[in-house]
Amino acid sequence: MKSNIMFYDKKEDSIRCKLCPHNCILKENKFGVCNVRTVENNIGVAINYGEVTSANIDPIEKKPLYHYKPGKNILSVGTFGCNMSCSFCQNYEISQQVSKSEYIDPDKLIDIIKTVNDNIGIAFTYNEPFMWYEYIYDVCKKNKRKK
Repeated sequence: MKSNIMFYDKKEDSIRCKLCPHNCILKENKFGVCNVRTVENNIGVAINYGEVTSANIDPIEKKPLYHYKPGKNILSVGTFGCNMSCSFCQNYEISQQVSKSEYIDPDKLIDIIKTVNDNIGIAFTYNEPFMWYEYIYDVCKKNKRKK
């Protein structure tokens, strides 16, 4: 699904994306370094809003927060696209190309979080999470309202 991007400067014939340090100049139907942000009809858009390429229930010990709530689970979700191209990336199949995905509405994702046993929340992972900043923003805002 597509969404309007949130951080940009509009230029005469382009948009400068301000989401990451690359500050890509986006032009009509040309993508930035991340391969998910572009311009359509003179509007900056992200093509991966809510597009989940991978989802797993992980033990919290697998995350950098392994001392936080030991023995609990966390729902891990990721999308395609990344603003880095690390030679050691273990998720390059999904992060470096537009991969097969399934759209999950923010409200549905919040409902899924609640169904996981011993779950403490959600981790946006498998690529640089800012690649779907607009989706993360919406999920977090709605989740906070539902608590």
